Amino acid sequence: MRKRKWLTIGMVLLFVGTCVFPTTAQDTKKPHPALKGNWLYVGGSGPGNYTRIQDAIDAASDGDTIFVYAHSSPYAESIQINVSLRIIGENLSTTAITGNKESTAVVINASNVTISGFTIANPYSDDDIWILGDHATIQRNIITDAEIYGIRVGANSTVIRDNIICNNSVKGIELVSYDSIVRGNIISNNECGISIIYGQRNSILENQLSENYYAIDIGGRKNLIQSNNIFNNTLGIGTMCGPQNRILANNIYDDSFIASETIRILYLEGDLRNIWDGNYWGKPYTKPKPIPTYIYLDFLMMWHYYIHNDFKEYYVTIKGGYDFHPAQKPYDIPEMT
Repeated sequence: MRKRKWLTIGMVLLFVGTCVFPTTAQDTKKPHPALKGNWLYVGGSGPGNYTRIQDAIDAASDGDTIFVYAHSSPYAESIQINVSLRIIGENLSTTAITGNKESTAVVINASNVTISGFTIANPYSDDDIWILGDHATIQRNIITDAEIYGIRVGANSTVIRDNIICNNSVKGIELVSYDSIVRGNIISNNECGISIIYGQRNSILENQLSENYYAIDIGGRKNLIQSNNIFNNTLGIGTMCGPQNRILANNIYDDSFIASETIRILYLEGDLRNIWDGNYWGKPYTKPKPIPTYIYLDFLMMWHYYIHNDFKEYYVTIKGGYDFHPAQKPYDIPEMT
């Protein structure tokens, strides 16, 4: 998909206005009395500040907080987080982590890690953020310009909320996860906005998805896709080889579909056992809204590749799923808080 390096200015200004950390902070900062652990500082000019974020992480213990000043941004380093802590940027629009041109910009190996207040961009190599520890929180950041994925999740109970996730080459968010929440994000101009590769009981809620090729791609089961605004994408929501997902009360203005590799998978393993209900489809429907259903013809695709040495999709369309109670008007879905 051809990339367009822009994002709606109004959305950015609205989001940044609600997400800026105090810019008047000096080189020492008093911790909030309710917070446990020590505070460490990066990029300030006074004594006791670290020059690199990784140095502060290496000196931290579980429960600590690292505050990163915008003064020394961008931080051209790839960081490994192996302790449970919070890392807070001074200002999400001016405190940047850009990677070191060799690997993922931020790798979270420990559980209970929070990242907030940064622009994270890694156009040189791999991903912006790779999450391998459970119970991570990624909140109020700009995640952009990744060579592959904006956020890759390989852990459980992750919370991704109130971020701008844009202009990533492959996927904005990829989930291989159980019990994670993706809520209130602006996700635009990625090849795929949100992709659930595998996992159960993930919730995709109140996101704004636009200018992606695919908005949401569902491959897991028992996931909830609810109250999202899906517009100006080439394709909206697609399900493939994943049963018992619930797609409820979304505003869907783009073509959505059910796809399956074989008729056996479609009928016996559950692609038609997903529930589409109460979605608004760009106009009122007085009857159940059919969901286009495709069966891919793998043998023809392999034959085509063997003969022509390139890829081409072959499929047949059948009568499949329905939204039996389509909404008659669009929902008022809240934007980021």
